[in-house]
Amino acid sequence: SKKEREKLDAVLDAIKELSNDNPEVLVDFWKILDKVEEKGINEKELERLLNKLKKLEDIDEPKPRRYRLI
Repeated sequence: SKKEREKLDAVLDAIKELSNDNPEVLVDFWKILDKVEEKGINEKELERLLNKLKKLEDIDEPKPRRYRLI
């Protein structure tokens, strides 16, 4: 849905911003949460969205709760 896509984009944009678009940089879950909370995304929803982004292969999780762009 459009709303779902907007939330996925918000999470992806937060990771891009926090990593300065650098795929080498690991971004902490809590820093992402700080960025997306203003868009109404809570901790549980963020976990769901991150898992979806991993399945879509936009990001990966080399360490627990640490994410990077692919």
